[in-house]
Amino acid sequence: MGGKNKQRTKGNVRPSSSGRAAAALTREGGVIPGFVGFDTAVTSELSYVPAVHGAEEIDNLVDPEFRLVLRKLSKRDIVTRLKVKSVTEEERESKYVRMLTSSLLGVKRLLSLLLQSDRAALEERLAHLLNSGKFWKYSKHKTPQVRGAFFEMMCALCEFTPELVQAEAARLCPAVLLSIEDTDPVVLPPVWEAVLHVVSTIPDCWTHVNAKKGFLPKLWALLKEGGKGMAKALHPNLMPLLSKLPQQLLPLLEKALGNPSLQNGPLFLLITEMLVSWERKAGLHGEEDAIESREVFQVLLTDVWEGLGLLFTRYADNEDAEPQALEGVAALLQASSV
Repeated sequence: MGGKNKQRTKGNVRPSSSGRAAAALTREGGVIPGFVGFDTAVTSELSYVPAVHGAEEIDNLVDPEFRLVLRKLSKRDIVTRLKVKSVTEEERESKYVRMLTSSLLGVKRLLSLLLQSDRAALEERLAHLLNSGKFWKYSKHKTPQVRGAFFEMMCALCEFTPELVQAEAARLCPAVLLSIEDTDPVVLPPVWEAVLHVVSTIPDCWTHVNAKKGFLPKLWALLKEGGKGMAKALHPNLMPLLSKLPQQLLPLLEKALGNPSLQNGPLFLLITEMLVSWERKAGLHGEEDAIESREVFQVLLTDVWEGLGLLFTRYADNEDAEPQALEGVAALLQASSV
């Protein structure tokens, strides 16, 4: 027989944990014991409070996992606590990369969703971001995901904030145009899309880079090596790029004339396709193909063919010309006549 205050249970099972806790509180005279690690006093600071008399019994009534948490909180050594809540260097680096990648892609997404008036209000903050020298180093980040996200953001800036891009052309153009040798599968599509955006959005983009010593050698090496295994992804971008480079086309061709790998590669056919495309836009294949700006393409065609004529004549009139170069001239003429 138990006392009158003993909790009745069905089937002589143990009282519930809440019931047992209530009984323990009654035995303590109604005083609520302090939990280890938290002070029950009204204070703005957390402090360690020793367990009061009877807390051992209450401790046995608490869920084991929660009890383990409370015991960890009771450890006063800050070093020990840091060792519990700490992560490895690799985990921190991985988290940082994910955060950085998401932030760059988030800016791209935000620009695509905002109305033009809202984008204008955001440009001041974007300008502050672009003024940071550290920001432009992301184009050379060791992680491909970061580089890819950076170039995707460049595409969005060119598309939605052209005035801001013009103001940052001195840093943006080298960051994009001199990265064409990056053939990582994650990076190549956005970097080439960014290249096309830059040459279309910034008319004087070639004044900010040395095309002859910087851009063209990288492009030449990329074509020489067949796209470094990414030819399928590279090919659709080459002709639009070449169409933006009439003034840079002849130096590239001249280098190709003495290089068998370039002659046998896609360069000559790409140039042929480009010239045919220009002829159609100029209305030389029927008026139905002509566009309003056909005069522009007529001028482009005239300049290119005039330059090619001078180039071919220089090699043909030179008795000391390398046979390989003459074969290159023949190959180019053959490709152009197909």
